[in-house]
Amino acid sequence: MDQKLQPFVDECNDPRLIRGIHNYCHRWCERCSFTDRCSVFRETSKYERDHPGSDPLDQFKDSLEKTMALLAAWCEREGVDFEKLRDGESSDDEPEDETRDLSTGARDIDPLLKAARDYGNRAFEIDRLLCGLKAVGFSADLVCIER
Repeated sequence: MDQKLQPFVDECNDPRLIRGIHNYCHRWCERCSFTDRCSVFRETSKYERDHPGSDPLDQFKDSLEKTMALLAAWCEREGVDFEKLRDGESSDDEPEDETRDLSTGARDIDPLLKAARDYGNRAFEIDRLLCGLKAVGFSADLVCIER
């Protein structure tokens, strides 16, 4: 692994960090009580300190470059040909997975896809029914609805 990436990897493995907390982020760091446990806040603060005057697109570009370097390092460690992946080629060692192509019959076979389609259809039906209703009153205990 590139020696410039190792401090970043070490920081991300800090046990004080809450993994994935940034997935619930609204980017209001000044209001957040978890900034000391957020890897995105740490990395953003460090970037702004190291690159004063840079704009968000510069930070985004550098972040993508770091992501690609981390992926390359992971592929090297796992014995995966990163250049083939970057070029969109499939691995010679693994057969093509036909279940990924949803235009075939996979969407009718996979139970998770069937359940997701069923859920979507039911949610659509509920939404269609609710759109025809009009709320005429509201209290903490009761919503009065008229058709």
